[in-house]
Amino acid sequence: MSAGRAKHLTIAIACDHRGFDAKKKLLPLLKGLGHVVEDFGCDGTGNVDYPDFAIPVASTVAHGKHDIGILLDGSGIGMSIAANKVPGVRAALAHDEFTARRAREHNHCNVLCLGTDLLSEDYLRKIVEIFLETPFSDGRHSRRVEKLKALDATLKVPEVKPLEVKSPDEKVPHEKVKAADKLKAPENLKGPEEKLKVQKV
Repeated sequence: MSAGRAKHLTIAIACDHRGFDAKKKLLPLLKGLGHVVEDFGCDGTGNVDYPDFAIPVASTVAHGKHDIGILLDGSGIGMSIAANKVPGVRAALAHDEFTARRAREHNHCNVLCLGTDLLSEDYLRKIVEIFLETPFSDGRHSRRVEKLKALDATLKVPEVKPLEVKSPDEKVPHEKVKAADKLKAPENLKGPEEKLKVQKV
């Protein structure tokens, strides 16, 4: 981080199965920069559902328990959609240095979403560093962010507990996780897996 931005942050980080390898590589970087990092999962490359990990991270940031959230999946789109469902969260899907910097300067974003299928390891690290070290610009941007906060104030922030996370070094069988009760899909959306010829991602 730059000399002018030496503040150490509390960071909540999570991923789905597509972002797991990138998350493992990011953790040492974040800790090496002096940040306090809490891993909200997932704990392997077995297929999981991104809302189960995005919502707990977004919730803890919205409640002020963590300064920043970082979410990783294949494209970054699913995580950003899920995180932005939580009042008080301004999640940005950043795909380059410009969008990472602008998300902080103009939009005061508190959650960074990354598409790990689209970014090299070095570029992903660069985007994260820029996002964390860029301060919010006041002035006209404050007026706009305050309007977002006013909308958030009319909504309720959910309390969602994170799923149990095991160490990446542990060799444990993957168990399919369940979404929080409020996020469960309707039963009528479920169909026989044999009839669905879709590529698993």
